[in-house]
Amino acid sequence: MDLSKCNCEKSGFCPVFRRDMDNKNHHWCKTSTKNKRINYYQQNVGVYKPQKNFGIIIPCFNKIGGVETWLKSICKHFAGDISEICVISENPDSSLYQLGVPVSTGRSSATKMCSTHNKVLIWGEQIIDPYLSKGRPKKLMFIHHGDEYGIWANHTFDIQSSYADKLIAVNKNVADKYNCTLIENYIDQERCSKSYSPDSKTVLWAHRMSSEKRPLMLLEIARQMQDYNFIVCGEGNLKEQVLSEMPKNCTYLGSPRNLCKVLEKCAVFISTADQEAFGYSLGEAIGSNIPVVSYKFGLGVEYSDFSLELNSTIEDWVAAINSCSGERSKHSQKLLDRYNEKIFCDKWSRIICG
Repeated sequence: MDLSKCNCEKSGFCPVFRRDMDNKNHHWCKTSTKNKRINYYQQNVGVYKPQKNFGIIIPCFNKIGGVETWLKSICKHFAGDISEICVISENPDSSLYQLGVPVSTGRSSATKMCSTHNKVLIWGEQIIDPYLSKGRPKKLMFIHHGDEYGIWANHTFDIQSSYADKLIAVNKNVADKYNCTLIENYIDQERCSKSYSPDSKTVLWAHRMSSEKRPLMLLEIARQMQDYNFIVCGEGNLKEQVLSEMPKNCTYLGSPRNLCKVLEKCAVFISTADQEAFGYSLGEAIGSNIPVVSYKFGLGVEYSDFSLELNSTIEDWVAAINSCSGERSKHSQKLLDRYNEKIFCDKWSRIICG
């Protein structure tokens, strides 16, 4: 039951308040605040049980990553409007419990969410039927966090499309491909540094250590640039190999939840990822005025100072880093204007609160 608005379509008997709604009473219902309607209900009908309106289901929640940063951005603005976050894995990173939203884990909790919530948003799940075995939300939504080249992401979205009442993408090309709602992420300026070190000859690489991010290519670049220092941040299934093969001019700093202090030390940011729908860390570097070298994916298409083709050589990377070291990002303000907080919040408000 939703008492946040008038539930009576016209004057007559109201099944919610269980009374005749003549014109006077109907006018009261339409113009009263939510709290007045709730108070009336509890005094005249019974205990009010708020409707669980908006829930989110995700397979996992890691210490750092694009989906995790997106979810933190959502909760920063809509924690009071989100009823629950359900993580399928049993042991999500502890920072999930600091987002101000009730958290559940496991597939049974996800199934319960689908039967009790008005709207449910799902990311990354391919087997949907079991979650609907006890009931279906009025609006079942899915979100694609990848780009148009992501094989797994596109296959997952193809499956989800047949169940969806609404599809959302963070990448414009994906939104065009699926003819779905585009809600681009935003760059949180609180996560951008206020200064950087253009003369430091320090290069930052901060990504998940998985094959599509190409961390081993980073090591090849570092070996060719012994007069530079490379800072490496991230976690992932290739971490052990990366750490074991790191040249001496590389320093591993783990997975900082916020790159501000690291960005202050750097002259150049590089992204070797060959798949990128957006690229939060890349965007935070540009927002910090640090020049970026990357492939032509995600934000790198328009906002990198040097966008390289996939067939570029290690020598091409070295030349690009050398050429922009000591410079300032040419695209900082343009990026911050486009991927801003207000646009993001306005669009998500219509989904979560509408």
